Amino acid sequence: MKIGGLFSGDRNDRMRRVAVLAWIGMCGAVAAGSGVFVRPVTLPAMPLGVVSLGGGRVVNLSVSAGAGAFHAPGDPSGRIWTITDRGPAIDCNDEREVIGADDRQICATGRRGKIYLLPTFVPSIYGLELGGDKTARLTTTLPLKGSSGRPLTGIVNPGPASRSEVAYDPDGQEVAADPSGIAPGGLVRLSDGSFFVADAFGPSVLEVAPDGTVRRRIVPQSMGEELRQADYPVEPSLPAILSLRQTGRGFEGIAVSADEKTLFVAMQSPLVNPTLAEYRTSPFVRLYGIDRQSGQVTHRYLYPLDAPDAFQGEHGITTRPPRQSDVRLMEVVMLENGTLLCLERLKNLSRIYRVSLADAVEYPKALDDPAVQPALEKGVAELSGVVPLRKTLLFESDPSRGPVGRLTGMAVLSDREIVVVGNNDFGIDGSRTQMFRLTFPASILN
Repeated sequence: MKIGGLFSGDRNDRMRRVAVLAWIGMCGAVAAGSGVFVRPVTLPAMPLGVVSLGGGRVVNLSVSAGAGAFHAPGDPSGRIWTITDRGPAIDCNDEREVIGADDRQICATGRRGKIYLLPTFVPSIYGLELGGDKTARLTTTLPLKGSSGRPLTGIVNPGPASRSEVAYDPDGQEVAADPSGIAPGGLVRLSDGSFFVADAFGPSVLEVAPDGTVRRRIVPQSMGEELRQADYPVEPSLPAILSLRQTGRGFEGIAVSADEKTLFVAMQSPLVNPTLAEYRTSPFVRLYGIDRQSGQVTHRYLYPLDAPDAFQGEHGITTRPPRQSDVRLMEVVMLENGTLLCLERLKNLSRIYRVSLADAVEYPKALDDPAVQPALEKGVAELSGVVPLRKTLLFESDPSRGPVGRLTGMAVLSDREIVVVGNNDFGIDGSRTQMFRLTFPASILN
């Protein structure tokens, strides 16, 4: 099936970069980080214990509560809500680099998956209070649980081979897929104390009660049967095309409108649509508006990621030049005037943009059908009437003064102050979770 007037053929990577840079140029990018005061915040120590990986290699793990961050308008001025991701895990592709080259191999050769260092780890929400002494204090811990009251895990869901992973424990034993398992990203908190959480596995959206119980999980239409044994209600109402996400690259950012009626969720990366080549080279990701009550999509936006060479400084990739697929959309936050703040990241480097929804022209619902080709991920030069989201650069990390690291969460305290938090992968590489307060010289609203 084709839509007339879209594309006459494939575009190469250079053409895609030219297209996205042209859009950025139209958005009035400013001198990055000019006049922004950066202050580090000391986070509380939350040890998880020591795990032995064999061969004398041990890892001292600690909680990494930086997968997402949120400040609710009605909360005290220093209150920040954060969330963990799936838990401490090592990608099978990185096994030898992290554990060391020896005769012991945990992952099966040729199989895609992760080594779960703590398979029973429970993804959790944390409440923090930021004091005037540059220290954050832990006030609330909410382990996520299912309808039965049993704690949830971060073990991957069952699914087709095209997007499934194999889970291993540290002893090399395969761990069964968990239909209730979740991989949290961003979160928002509503005025009634409940939460909505972005999830990478589905991708999906979780509604969570104030006590940490998952009330429902909104998933792509193609996943209802796969998750029928989940320990919570499952609503398959999202576009089926979202199941074409690259492994581990589902929903990462989530925002909520001022009236709390609409959720805005963003894919971390382009879809594998129609092939892996589009995921690797396309700069365009999908950002959806979802009716909070019904779980139905109400808005469809196209977000243009920066090209890798837009990020200045040491990017943390030492084995090869960065690729377009290394750039990710990590967080979205709704400002009081209806615009979004978006956090993009290339490994250890980050950029924060203000994004107007009013200037965009949404893409048609038909392009949420995988059968429709050419695919949206191929580019926008001939997309009749579609206008991608326009971006204004507010800040970029500076290796000489920070913040530099794997930033994944962002909360807005006021129109001049933002908190960003990083993900240290639970201390597997010896690093600590980092948090910074960014104070802007003028309002970020306009």
